[in-house]
Amino acid sequence: ALALERLALARPVLCGWSLGGMLALQLAGVRRLDTAGLVLVGTTPRFTNGGGWTGGLPPGQLAAMRRDVRRSYRPTMESFFRLMFTEGELDQAAYRQVARRTVSPRTLPSQQVAEAGLELLARTDLRALLPAVDVPVLVAHGTEDAIIPAAAGQYLADTLSGARLEVFAGVGHAPFLSRPERFRQLLEDFLP
Repeated sequence: ALALERLALARPVLCGWSLGGMLALQLAGVRRLDTAGLVLVGTTPRFTNGGGWTGGLPPGQLAAMRRDVRRSYRPTMESFFRLMFTEGELDQAAYRQVARRTVSPRTLPSQQVAEAGLELLARTDLRALLPAVDVPVLVAHGTEDAIIPAAAGQYLADTLSGARLEVFAGVGHAPFLSRPERFRQLLEDFLP
């Protein structure tokens, strides 16, 4: 929030993917940051099931990932990367290109940052603040998202006033990587 305030942007549209979408929701709902809208990609209000929420992953799955990140960081991140796409979603050349840009030692977050992100996912539940989000919202979600189930995107679209859901059929967790032209067009159409 402080970084955005220092940029002094006039009513920006915040675009967040996965955990970044959760942060965008917090900025719009809790901090009441003056935004023109939100784009939430593969986002959920709560990452794990519990507390009446069934649109997430079993808590044990997140606990196992946290343990694996501590024990064997790079292989765990490579496995996580593979989960972002369905089989055949990207041709092999495109997959390798995206992998080089995403899970190379140069681009991976530090292990400490990854652990902090997983801790944040374990304790964050944004459902109560959704009514406070009063800006237009574009929710983009892949039907085959193995990281954040598509039900979470549907929930956000149903719960946030002024939200619109764009479903990417046959796509996993990163529609902007596997369907970049469609995603770019959605952004262009949504931006004020």
